[in-house]
Amino acid sequence: MQDVFFVPVNDEIGPCRSRDLLLLVAARGLQARFDRIFSLRTGYGDLDKLLFRLGRRKDELLRVLERPETPLHTNASERDLRGFVIKRKISGGTVSRNGRQARDSMLGLMKTCQKLGLSFWHYLGDRLGIGDEDHLVAPLASMVAARA
Repeated sequence: MQDVFFVPVNDEIGPCRSRDLLLLVAARGLQARFDRIFSLRTGYGDLDKLLFRLGRRKDELLRVLERPETPLHTNASERDLRGFVIKRKISGGTVSRNGRQARDSMLGLMKTCQKLGLSFWHYLGDRLGIGDEDHLVAPLASMVAARA
């Protein structure tokens, strides 16, 4: 059985397991180190500006300490955009703004359906009213929310 400690979190006292306590202490240590590093003034104008700018983004840069499931890289986002880039290169782009919006909407729907394990064609048929009753599809927004 794990030991349970009571520690202050966000100005409240709450139960905390020993592993959670270690993570909390480590996170607070990293935050203190961040503050120490980014409050330095070096005397070099460009470096001081950079340190100041990064220091202002502390919450964003240390969000991973609050939400460890946050990926530390952008590989998934870049992979998602790859289809858009390939299509744009092959077609040479679009002539009109409406064409670009239509292409981007369709590719976005296709990628969302793919991530949800849903047939894009069944989804499209259901929305256009030409699908069969065997493939009724719930709204994408509710399916995405259910996965979150």
